[in-house]
Amino acid sequence: MKGKKFCKNLTYEVDLNGKEPEFFMKIGFESIDEMKLSIAHKRFSNKGSGLVRHSGNPTGVRIIDGQKIDGVYTGNKMDARLYHNTIEEHIECLELGKDERDLILISNGNLLNDYSYVAIVKEKEGWVTYHLRSEPFLGKPYTCLIVPEKGNPKIKDIMIGDSGPLESKEGTKWATYGHQIVRNSQPVPLDEIIDRFYNVMHIFNLKDYGANEIADIKKMNEIYSGFPDSFRDNMAHELREGAARADYYHSTLGVTNDSLAVLHSEGKVEEIAQKAIDRGMKDGIILDQGGSVGVYSSWNGFLTKSSYFRPDRISWIGVVLKNS
Repeated sequence: MKGKKFCKNLTYEVDLNGKEPEFFMKIGFESIDEMKLSIAHKRFSNKGSGLVRHSGNPTGVRIIDGQKIDGVYTGNKMDARLYHNTIEEHIECLELGKDERDLILISNGNLLNDYSYVAIVKEKEGWVTYHLRSEPFLGKPYTCLIVPEKGNPKIKDIMIGDSGPLESKEGTKWATYGHQIVRNSQPVPLDEIIDRFYNVMHIFNLKDYGANEIADIKKMNEIYSGFPDSFRDNMAHELREGAARADYYHSTLGVTNDSLAVLHSEGKVEEIAQKAIDRGMKDGIILDQGGSVGVYSSWNGFLTKSSYFRPDRISWIGVVLKNS
């Protein structure tokens, strides 16, 4: 499918020939009026359990109102998605329901689902850190998309604690984490960030279903053993031993010299990093994967989405475009 070009500096292209859509979009910085972060049910989401995979059930467990719900994507799927909002609800939360400006929503599906995925927001009462209850990396650097009050978005490391940034971030509106796979136009070595991939199925060819389900779940539980203290060593060991790698569908958000860019692609993390670099990304972070991957526009609905897309989620990034 040929890319579509708008009067604004926005282009995108979709290749539908593969198992999942290969999608690439660029939005010129000069075409962005503002960027907003929507987090569903903020009063509940902060310090929730997320998808707890190291509990002996790598399919996922969520704690809701003190109740442990196993298999969040199987028998109790709807109950486990109580903290998720529809697209329409997110647009309302962003106070853009009656706005005449064009809007793009980029899925931020891992926020408050997986460890490492945190956000800091300058709320009316001051800085708030949105993170899971047992987030293991607080007090350490997080590579984030940083949206300033003035100027262009950027991807940089921030030291984040329980009550916001641990360093001066005057002029920052909000920031949200992603696994950095591109830095200064170079791939980030996987062993450098291996412990941030809490869902081991995003790296290794392990599945919680199918013919090898029992053996794969056993292996996943071995990797999660001793989490979080042993997790990095366990993941690095599997990598060194040449464990079979996963070809997974990832959403990467990044910046070029003059644009915000989004790449949806299936493959190994290193392969996707190289694709992003080949398309001009200087810095790029993985926001989410699989059924969360999608981009929505106010003028044409979903520009792209995965084959098993789940539209309701905790977080979207809103990019509001300037009027022509």
